[in-house]
This record gives sequence, structure tokens and C-alpha cells, in this order.
Amino acid sequence: MSKTKGSLLLVGAAIALTACSGAGEPELAIMGEAPAKLPAWISGSAEMPVNDLTHVADVGHLKVFASRDDQDDWCVVLAIEPTSKGSDWAAAASCAPSARVAADGVSVRAVASSTRGGEARLLPDDSSGEIGKGSERVGDNLAVRR
Repeated sequence: MSKTKGSLLLVGAAIALTACSGAGEPELAIMGEAPAKLPAWISGSAEMPVNDLTHVADVGHLKVFASRDDQDDWCVVLAIEPTSKGSDWAAAASCAPSARVAADGVSVRAVASSTRGGEARLLPDDSSGEIGKGSERVGDNLAVRR
């Protein structure tokens, strides 16, 4: 085998190994926490991605969870707690492929009424990018806007 062919084979193998290494898979330390359950007022109301469901944080009237869906995409689930009368609650989820989450995170917005809403953005570990105007970082893996 010539040196040129051998070099091309080595370069090709290196590219193939890099592509298979999972470099696009984000790290989220929060996913190592104990499994969670959605609040009772959400359960059964809509299809929510709950594979590996993890409670991320409670911020005011917002409850934020991380999960995976059936396609193994990363998801953020945002729940707005009901008022004291048990009404005006909302829940929403958004999922994205690993490469997108590794680069930008994944965001979701929910609105329960004209005065009660919020947005949550699940971020990969060591994220240092922009979190969005009006948002505040409330943990290593979370930014919210209330």
C-alpha cells in the first residue's frame, strides 16, 4: 500500500471516529438527580415527555423539569402553578435534538393568564452564551423569564 493511500485511510478513520464519538451530546449534571413526577394538577391533562423526568427548579409560580422524549431528544417542561382557587394553570414542553441543546439549550414558554406566564431555558453544563433579554440564570442548567 502506498503512503498516500495509507494516509488517506488514517484520515478517513479519524473522521469516522470523531463523527461517532457523540461530540454533540450535551452534558446536563441535573439529569443525575432523583427521578421526579409531574404535579398532580398536570398529570393526565396532556402528553408530556417524561422519560428520565428530573425536577430542575421552582422559581416563583414556575416549576421546571428536564426530560427526554421517545426520540431521545432533550426536553424542558414548564408548569405554571394554579392560583389559590385552583385555576389559571398551564403547562408546556419543548424538545430539541442533542446537537441543538449542546449549542443553544432548549426553551419553552407557557401562559396561564394575561398576568401569569413564564419562559424556561434548559442549558447544558458550562454554558456561557446569551440567555435572552429579560431572563435570569437561576442555576447551572436553567435560565427563566417571569
